Amino acid sequence: MDTSSWLSLEEKKVAEQVDKYFHSSRMTFPEKLFHALLIAQHDLEAHHYCSEDEHQRLLQYINILQGILSKLHGLEKQA
Repeated sequence: MDTSSWLSLEEKKVAEQVDKYFHSSRMTFPEKLFHALLIAQHDLEAHHYCSEDEHQRLLQYINILQGILSKLHGLEKQA
């Protein structure tokens, strides 16, 4: 998916990481983002972090994923 025009640089970086992590061609980009968000939320709720710094990075990652999904949903509404 071409994300060059509607995502920030930080969002693009996360989107590329998620796309590489889930290599399945059967998953759509929104599905990959959704599953990455589920995993991150599980890690947060299960306290799978060792320090406050990791906790903050996880919260930031979740916010970025939610932002990408929100923008994607907005684009789908416009189509």
